[in-house]
Amino acid sequence: MKKKLFVATLVSYLGIYITMPVLSAISTKAHMIPSQIGIMISLGAAAMLLFAPIWGKMSDIFGRRIVMIIGLFGMGVFFILYVILFHMSIASSKAVPLFFYGLMGTRFLLGVFMTTTPTAANAYMADISTTKDRAKDMSSLGFATGLAMVLGPIIGGLISTTGNLYLPFYTTIVLLLLFTVIMTAILPKRQVSINEAHATDKKETGSKKFFSVKLLSWLLVGCSVMFVVVGFAQKSINWTIFIQLIRRHLRYDCDYKN
Repeated sequence: MKKKLFVATLVSYLGIYITMPVLSAISTKAHMIPSQIGIMISLGAAAMLLFAPIWGKMSDIFGRRIVMIIGLFGMGVFFILYVILFHMSIASSKAVPLFFYGLMGTRFLLGVFMTTTPTAANAYMADISTTKDRAKDMSSLGFATGLAMVLGPIIGGLISTTGNLYLPFYTTIVLLLLFTVIMTAILPKRQVSINEAHATDKKETGSKKFFSVKLLSWLLVGCSVMFVVVGFAQKSINWTIFIQLIRRHLRYDCDYKN
């Protein structure tokens, strides 16, 4: 159970940090100046700060599982809206206030959901940890956060070398929605007790080691599916651009001959 909380926290923060390397570049292409980009990012951080206690209270009322799932799904949905607004803003010939405020608002709403899964995961970990293991178990979620801060920018930077600034966003969307489904399937519908969590973890691992082949397998499967889907999306985009270029070339030839 503790490993599932580790993965949920890792994926949630990866959703934030994968897009970081290209956020400034794509915002500039969307006709935003540095001060506006800074305000937009700060709005997301402010939302995280304001809504973390609220999501913690919600998880007390409705349960940790549903709040964690809502967090992953909400991030995925608002990243889709984020990408759509970037597309529309970049497609316009000049800065449009409607798109600017839309991006600001969407970043704020993203911030609302960015803190949801980690907050519920921390509360869940506290619920199922014994007094003896609580510090170690809680630090594992801190490790997941740090790992996402290291891996996220690397993944986003490598993906963006294709020249497509949208690709890190597509990757993030696929990752979040994929793990929404996975977490819905693997998280128990009933809140487990300390004894149940300890028995389950002992049965799954057979040792005291936090990391295992099974945990690594889940991460590899999730990442593999993510890259396959993103690869197909990238290929489709490339073919679309290629066809458009051919059409323009043929149209130019016809106009030149006429």
